[in-house]
Amino acid sequence: MSHGPLILRYKLIVLQRWLRTHLFTLFVLGPMIVFGFYFVLEPSLLSAAEWVRRTSLAWGPGDLRAFALGVTVVLAAMSLSATLRAAYALSSPDVYLDALPVRAASRFHVLALSQILKKTPLLVVLLVAFKLLGGVVAPGIAATLLAALVELALAEILAVLLLVHYHSFRAGRLAVLAALIGGVILLSRSLPLAGLALPPLLPPAALLGKTMAEALSTGLAAGGIFTASWMHAAAIIGLYALSGFAYVRWRDADREYARESASRRRGRSMQGYAFLARRFGGELVSQVLRDWRLTRRVFSPAVYVAAGFALLFLLLPGFVLTRWDLDSDWFAKGVLVCCAFSVLSLATLAPLLLRYELPHFWVEQAAGVDPQTIWRAKVWYACLLTSPVLVLGILMAASQGSLAGTAGLFFIVKLLLVWAGVGSLIGAVAFESLESPVLGLLLSGLFAMGMAGMYAFTDAWPITAFIHVYLMHHLYERADGHSDALGAQL
Repeated sequence: MSHGPLILRYKLIVLQRWLRTHLFTLFVLGPMIVFGFYFVLEPSLLSAAEWVRRTSLAWGPGDLRAFALGVTVVLAAMSLSATLRAAYALSSPDVYLDALPVRAASRFHVLALSQILKKTPLLVVLLVAFKLLGGVVAPGIAATLLAALVELALAEILAVLLLVHYHSFRAGRLAVLAALIGGVILLSRSLPLAGLALPPLLPPAALLGKTMAEALSTGLAAGGIFTASWMHAAAIIGLYALSGFAYVRWRDADREYARESASRRRGRSMQGYAFLARRFGGELVSQVLRDWRLTRRVFSPAVYVAAGFALLFLLLPGFVLTRWDLDSDWFAKGVLVCCAFSVLSLATLAPLLLRYELPHFWVEQAAGVDPQTIWRAKVWYACLLTSPVLVLGILMAASQGSLAGTAGLFFIVKLLLVWAGVGSLIGAVAFESLESPVLGLLLSGLFAMGMAGMYAFTDAWPITAFIHVYLMHHLYERADGHSDALGAQL
């Protein structure tokens, strides 16, 4: 009996439940972020596309060939870790299939289909890039890019299986391999056959080079071996067969090494954890690290939405500066407000994460964790998660000369107060917004933005700082009460 259809049916049921849970995030907030990014970045994207068109006039076939191969290598390298986790079921519910009598061939068919479908967002990005470069999007172009991404997905699976089987998933060996691949890319400019050193990546690189030549309308041809359609069909069949053979032959035997490769980075961080645990307490540090890992593993699509809004707000000062001539004082005020919105966007993950973790808090209770540590961990999590905004805000202000003299010192102090105020406030109200997260975040967000506005546009910021400290004192008392009540319930 083939288990492939059963696994596919299970994945479709899980996907259907996931979509139903995150409907608003995916189909309302997601498009808002995408169109916001396009609106803000459209002038920069058009300028970059125009620069590529001008530069490509001096290109030869070797330049196009090397560029296409380099883009293919970069796309494959970006997906390497995700492909490793998918192929060996690391940190995934699919790990339970390892204990069941499921044929490896059936699992490979599902893996290949899943990896190909995951390339759909990349297909959209490549079509947009093709349009920006001046190409006319037609069904033939979409089919060409789709074939390239199918070849790329299969090549990534094969590359991961080879790297794990030959124990090359180590930092030193990967660095040497990256240097060799860089040399092959440079050599391919003058020697078309140099790409034979990377046989799985040659077919998608040839299709990407062909698509780019059509978009630029330069009449260039990347050349190489894969020039006919039947060759790419044969390449897809060959990559599928080789990947399937390697998966069936090596996957079970190499599973332990794959797990060691994925956990090696965590092992190197244990010394840092021991230092932090001595300084701040093991319970607090463990929970903050747990929250960070869940965020990194994308516990909800809200992670992408929050990161998208945060980045969008950080891009707004530059967008405004390109359209209006603002002096350094007004630019600094705009940076403060935009950083406040960015911090608010990221800090909203703290209440959402608490709601996600609530059904599993019996584990903390069974382990004897102090319930009050729970809300303190959320405050630290919100502040640490938003700390990059603080650094980027200072860099943006410095780029426009807003940090000169005493005004620059006051700007840094105000930015620190905005970051700590908004982040700690949203983290502290995590328990307050459990029953109605949207209403709680809306009210606390409005107050946080009012506080940020007082820091930016009035001279009464010391009073605002006092109000924040007074408010946080009472919020901490309420959070202690909520934590004790939660501990009693568990």
